[in-house]
Amino acid sequence: DIVCVLTPPASHHKIVEQALSRNIHVLCEKPIASSLEDAIAIRDLAQSASAELLFGASYRHLPAMQEARKLINNNELGKIRLCTETSVGGAGLSEAKILGETHYPKGGPGGTPMGIVDHGVHIIDAFCWLMDARIEKVFGRGNISGDAPLTEYATLMFSNGAVGQLLYDEGTFSASPPSEGVFSEGAGWNVNGPVAAGGWDSSACTLSAHGTEGAIRIYPYANLLLLEKAGQVKNIRLPALPAPNHFRAQIESFARTITIKAPLAATASDGLAAQHALEAIYKSAKEQRIVALSELT
Repeated sequence: DIVCVLTPPASHHKIVEQALSRNIHVLCEKPIASSLEDAIAIRDLAQSASAELLFGASYRHLPAMQEARKLINNNELGKIRLCTETSVGGAGLSEAKILGETHYPKGGPGGTPMGIVDHGVHIIDAFCWLMDARIEKVFGRGNISGDAPLTEYATLMFSNGAVGQLLYDEGTFSASPPSEGVFSEGAGWNVNGPVAAGGWDSSACTLSAHGTEGAIRIYPYANLLLLEKAGQVKNIRLPALPAPNHFRAQIESFARTITIKAPLAATASDGLAAQHALEAIYKSAKEQRIVALSELT
């Protein structure tokens, strides 16, 4: 009934085409492709097929992310001005875990597991989803597959006037004190690798959203959400379904789409939008300027 495409991104287009042509439903992992051309082709296939395609935007199924979206949609933070994620640490450049060229072809976008392509694509999609806004312009830099990893960054300019900031580096060291962190209710990943549920996470993956009326700090894997308003910080209680249950929730949502025609949690168009932003970031680095997504077709 369902094909889950969990292969390296360069192979996604061909496999998706084979499955959809046989009227088999598809869950396609992120990034949706390794090029904008393939991402457009996958979007077109999904729009013309009788079977469904779910883009693997698994962050949309994490309880902390879902609660954050509710708070933003309910105007608890006022007008959103800034969204950020910083993931910096590791054990030095020689210990950086670089994804191989079979995963990301040499000379193209690539890098490390918590870098701008393999991880940042989640956050690019998540920022758009949290605010129901699209990215209009970008400035940044991403790592090239086969090259030594550099510090990666991106400034994202959204249609609602908000700014997004991403900063990643797995080839250095964390400056956080050992006591700065959280107990992780869920299992997940950080800049140093996998994190076990229930353990102390000194480099917890965090996102933040800042508005005119308040701000939130989101710990998606640790299953923690902090809301600050008028100088007071509140711990928002979340469902006891931390990571890796979001993968189960993603499959269950897809099953509902297929069986009762529920809306897709994330479409091929969402995957294309994230890929579009990635391509613009790399164009920005090459040309050393702000790039409007409308420049790329």
